[in-house]
Formats: sequence, C-alpha cells, structure tokens
Amino acid sequence: MPLVKALQASLHKRFLGLFHQVNVTTTIPTEPTAISEPFDNEVYVITAVLDPKYSFMWLQDHPGNQQTKDNLQSSITGTFYFCIWIWIWIWKVIGKLPEGISRRWR
Repeated sequence: MPLVKALQASLHKRFLGLFHQVNVTTTIPTEPTAISEPFDNEVYVITAVLDPKYSFMWLQDHPGNQQTKDNLQSSITGTFYFCIWIWIWIWKVIGKLPEGISRRWR
C-alpha cells in the first residue's frame, strides 16, 4: 500500500489546481506553496468540454452531489461563453482579430 499512497499523493500534488477547478476534495494533506497550483486555469477544463467524444461525460464520475455537478457545468459553460463574447467584442471594436489568430481563420 505505500506505493499506492505515494502514487496518489503524487497525482494530487501534480493536479491540485485541476482538483480545485472541479471542486474535488481529497484527504491527502497538501503543503502550501508560494507559486500557483499546477493546472489551475479554466482552459484545462474547457478543453475537456470542447472534445466532442468527452464533453461533460466526466461529470458522471464526479464525487459531488447533483447540485454540485450542475453548478460546475453551468460555471464552465458560462466561462466558455464569456471567452467567446470577449473575442467577438475585440473583433468588432478593433475590426480584426489579433495577428496570430487572424492568419489562421482566413
């Protein structure tokens, strides 16, 4: 069992930010760090949702209750729509997308 506990602690340490993003609590103690948590960005969760084969299917295995799952799904959806809204607003105000983006979408 020490190997299993070590692997579990390693996964928890590496993906702590992702666990916090999806409201998963664990019993493994964590050490406070001065830097931000790994994978602590909405882009990782939004990327999983944008995959048509995966989407929100991972919520079925989420340890929270149904209300927690519904809140998480609406939060992710709201963040995604907000990002799309910002890009459209930038496009309309500036008249074009930023240089790195505009070449790809021509």
